[in-house]
Amino acid sequence: MFQLTLAQEQGLPAVTAKFDKDFVLTLSGTVGLNGEYTASLEEHNFTNFEAAKTYWNYLRDNLVHFALIQKDKTLYVVIYPHTQYVRGWLLTDWNAYFEQNKTKYSSAFKDFK
Repeated sequence: MFQLTLAQEQGLPAVTAKFDKDFVLTLSGTVGLNGEYTASLEEHNFTNFEAAKTYWNYLRDNLVHFALIQKDKTLYVVIYPHTQYVRGWLLTDWNAYFEQNKTKYSSAFKDFK
């Protein structure tokens, strides 16, 4: 499905995004080799890996796909923006999109944490 970078294969993701306590996902200027961003989920207390996986699967849509990896006891979400659907979007556009979705993200968290 999505090819993982060497760092992800080794379970050592570089954190290039933030998923804050207010459920706002923010991408940084650093993108992975395959167009992915990685955020730690330490601020959110998912009960287990499966609950977190179900949550992020629920949130995916036509513009973005999410995958989960776990290193030791820390969960990370890997964000894959689908640039073929929104050609020319800059990080500011993606971050505005994620800001608009924070209510959806926080509501879903209550159901899937």
